[in-house]
Amino acid sequence: MPNIRNTEKDFWNQTRKTDSCWIWTGSKTGSLGYGRFGFRNKYYLAHRLSWEFHFGEIPKGMQICHHCDNPLCVNPDHLFMGTQSDNIKDAVKKGRMKNLFKKGHTGLDFQRPCGENCHFSKLKLKDIIKIKELLKRGIRTMEIASKFGLSQRYIYDIKNGEAWKHIYL
Repeated sequence: MPNIRNTEKDFWNQTRKTDSCWIWTGSKTGSLGYGRFGFRNKYYLAHRLSWEFHFGEIPKGMQICHHCDNPLCVNPDHLFMGTQSDNIKDAVKKGRMKNLFKKGHTGLDFQRPCGENCHFSKLKLKDIIKIKELLKRGIRTMEIASKFGLSQRYIYDIKNGEAWKHIYL
């Protein structure tokens, strides 16, 4: 359970201010590398909490994005509120999403990032090649799932082209 006694002062004590980014030095999320802070009985992403300290509550469904593209930055001058679409458009404009979209997209008519370019993917292309080879050899989905630490359903989705469908073997 998060520390409900943490204060705003505790938050800023875990921030190293520079002339540009204010770097979060406290706890971080594992996969995405954002700062995280226990406050008011729950965990917050540090940049979102910084926004709330400076500008107030964040409306449901809105994201707090970084102009500086530094996930550890909590400088309110480097943050902006936007939709997921705004965040993606910002990333594309800055060249951070090259080659992440399936063939055939045009302009800002987005398709979801796929494969290992998807920010929450646990697998790499080499893993998918190995999984598809094991499936072709008749290895059971349960065994493959166990070997890769995945659900059996996900292996089934790979097998049937519902996941990683852009990889043909």
